[in-house]
Formats: sequence, C-alpha cells, structure tokens
Amino acid sequence: MSVVAKTVTHDSIEILMSKQNYLTGKETCKFKYKWTIENFSQLAITEAITSPSFSSHHSDFGDEWILEINQNEATASDDDSESDDDSSDSESDDTESDDPDSDDAESVNGYVSMELQLQSFHALKNPLQLLQAKCKLSIEGRQTITKEHCFNNIHEKISYDKYISRSKLLDLSNRYLKNDKLKICCTITMSKKITKNSAVVSTLNSTSQWSEDWKKLLLNKLSADVTIQVGQKSFHAIKGILAVDHLKNICEDVIGKMINFDNVASILVCSDTYNLKKLNQACSKFMKKNLQVILLNENFKVYKEKHPKVFVSFFEELLLSAKSFR
Repeated sequence: MSVVAKTVTHDSIEILMSKQNYLTGKETCKFKYKWTIENFSQLAITEAITSPSFSSHHSDFGDEWILEINQNEATASDDDSESDDDSSDSESDDTESDDPDSDDAESVNGYVSMELQLQSFHALKNPLQLLQAKCKLSIEGRQTITKEHCFNNIHEKISYDKYISRSKLLDLSNRYLKNDKLKICCTITMSKKITKNSAVVSTLNSTSQWSEDWKKLLLNKLSADVTIQVGQKSFHAIKGILAVDHLKNICEDVIGKMINFDNVASILVCSDTYNLKKLNQACSKFMKKNLQVILLNENFKVYKEKHPKVFVSFFEELLLSAKSFR
C-alpha cells in the first residue's frame, strides 16, 4: 500500500544538460529531482511513501517517474544477505560504505529501501526504441548510489534494496535528517535514439552541443570530401555543408584562431574560394597589422603568385582604407 496523504512533501525539477549527438544518433537529457519529506521519523515503518510523479519535460521523451520509499523491518536473513546488496549484472553502484562496526544495529532496526519506477515514456511505443537511464540517488549529498538500467517497458524499476540502515538514517549525529526532513536527490541521465520530432521540440540548451557535434562532423576524415590546407596542417571538411551559415561560422572560428605569419596567405585563399567572409576578415586584419613581416614571408610570396586575384583584392582594400584615413 502506498501512502501519500499522511505525509507532507515538496519537490522540484532542474534540467542539468541536454544534447543531440548526430554522430552517434542519440539524444540525451540529464535532470535533477529533489524530494523533501517532512516529519520522516514519525512515519510508520509499515507504510510505503510514494513521491508525486515527475518528468524532465524535455523534447519528445515523454518521461514520467515516481520514487517509492519502503522501511523494511529486519529479518533473520538480513545478516547473510547484506553483502549481496545491489549486485545485479545490469546495474552498477558506487555506494558510500556504512560504518564497519554498525552491523548489529542495522540487523536490529532494518533498512530503508527505495525504488525508481518508469511510469511513461513515449518512445517505448516504438518496438525498436529503448530508454537507457543512469540514476544517482543521494541524501544531503551523501550515501550516493548510481545505477544504470535499459528500460524496455513502462513500470520497470531500478531498485535500491537496503539503501541505508534505519539506525544510521535516524541517528541525529549523522545529520541525514535535518529538522526531521528527509531530502532525497535523484539525478537521472537518460538517452534514446534521435527521432524526426526531436529537433523540432528540443530545448535551446542543446545549441552548444550541436556546435560541438558539427565541429566533429566537419573535421571527420571519413565524411570529408575536401581538404583545407593551413600551413603544415590539413582540415577535412564537406563541400555540401560549407555553404551553410551556421556551420561556416563554426569552421571559421576553429581555423581563425590558428592564423599566423606562415599560414595566413593559404587561409586567405581558402576563405575567398569558399566565400568565408568572417575568416577572410580575420586574415585581412592580421595581414594589415603585420604587413611588413608578411610581405617578406616566403609562403606569402608563393600564394601571391599562384592566386594573384585574391591578393589584388586585398591590396585594393588596403589602399582604400589608407585613403580614408587621410
């Protein structure tokens, strides 16, 4: 039996991270759920406490979860089974170990166990879709356990059997219960395959990760069909997407930070060929600032002879700007 009415609880949701990785084909969301239960020590041991349902409300995940706390009374087999706590092949934990000399107290008072249950997930309606989830559970930032599970169906659970002993939890010196409030933090990282609707409803938090993914795609040798030579270094890119403004900006930022005396001429030619205006301006600015040194550079002389039109345009612009200052 789950009891909610007799307890006073407060909860909150915070999105920590969201991203879409088009190289791996996965969309990931990480969020934190905080649940506070008041007057915890006064609750009956036989009663289960169920949290309000909660969700990340991210993209098209359509996820919905609940947490449930059960206070288990000690049994005769507790001493024998304690060492096998949380040892499933499909789950991993990094629990803070209890005090080694507290076994007797635990066997007398029993344990507090917890369950995280998946109530809803839109993508599970697709038989080829799975939900990979990692859940980190903690109380006041301590007693941390992280478990992983691949959900195939709703109502599947991640179980935290004998999560913490009642004696340890209720001992005021341990400071797990402050003002008799149990504060549980549940951090869930979940991943699924990217769907057609994901890009439409995804939050703006994904923007920075998109940039990182496109950088990897632009510079990926396997997907490249053009090579940009920058001095002694080569950058692999894709002709078809160099014309897209957003992606051009990423590429220009990456290469623009590497401009020096030896490669500025080759980068200027590249920026002119692919109409990379931002990169072209960066080259022009660098050359104007260091003109006397660059004119004597051997690489500059070679590229000036091979691509005279590019450099004629640069010098014309330089003359015009000089006249404007007179």
